Amino acid sequence: MKNVLAGIFSDPRFTEFRRNCFRGEVNGQKIGAVLATQNPTYTNFALNDGEFTRLLEAEDAGRVDEAWVVFARVNGGKRAFRSAMRARELREQIQNYGLETRPGRFGPFIVLPAGLAPPDDDAPF
Repeated sequence: MKNVLAGIFSDPRFTEFRRNCFRGEVNGQKIGAVLATQNPTYTNFALNDGEFTRLLEAEDAGRVDEAWVVFARVNGGKRAFRSAMRARELREQIQNYGLETRPGRFGPFIVLPAGLAPPDDDAPF
């Protein structure tokens, strides 16, 4: 699925229905994804806690078959796929690290340290 999500910004199977929230259908599976974004001046990624929670709840309720977090670099209006991780796996890592939310312009968010994010798919090591 990561290889499919690599095209999330241009693949017509995916629709951004709310800021940084995507839905799509791939091979009969309903896919939900939220973005964890990295701005040019930061090394960490920011994940909106409300959107992340809604995604996990949608998976629990069966409204999506697979829930993913897509790590993306953002520069102005351009977004570039870096990697992806299953939402449940990330939730477990967030809890293990003891990360807490911070207030933000678009609601509470979680700062994901660079080491928590999966390596870029095109990283040499």
